[in-house]
Amino acid sequence: MRAAGANLVRGIGTALLASYVYGVLVWTVFGPFQPLTLLAGVYSVIVTAWFVLPLGAVLGLSLPNAASRLRPSHAAIQGFALGVLCGLLCGLLLSIQLTTPFDSKSQSKPT
Repeated sequence: MRAAGANLVRGIGTALLASYVYGVLVWTVFGPFQPLTLLAGVYSVIVTAWFVLPLGAVLGLSLPNAASRLRPSHAAIQGFALGVLCGLLCGLLLSIQLTTPFDSKSQSKPT
């Protein structure tokens, strides 16, 4: 049980770090790098935490077990493929979140 808890924490930590780095990279692409860009990464973590935390937990628990049964080269390929798929899923969820109105007043009411 101790190893599972450590893997869970590592998975969540890795997912949060990836979310932070992605936020900093996106803000750097949109403009020149400034010290406040590092705070934009924190904002990115806060906005995406609702799906990044559970996804990191699931990957942290399942990936080590799946990779332990494979040869190292196959485990690396599997980890890379899952990382790409999870990144695409997070991008899709973030785009849905950013394009959805925040309150019910902004939605049109039927007449």
